[in-house]
Amino acid sequence: MILFGPMTVTEVLQSLPVVMMNASSTGSDPDAVANLQASTYNFGLSKKIRSLR
Repeated sequence: MILFGPMTVTEVLQSLPVVMMNASSTGSDPDAVANLQASTYNFGLSKKIRSLR
């Protein structure tokens, strides 16, 4: 998520728990979920990291 986009280390570290939760709950590959999140961030759909808390 850091290598191919404008996400900072802090943003990536904040989003990793959500990425892992989504990957485990859907049975998806965590790399695929992380790439999807990075793509949506790069596209500008959401610059705000959201949590389910």
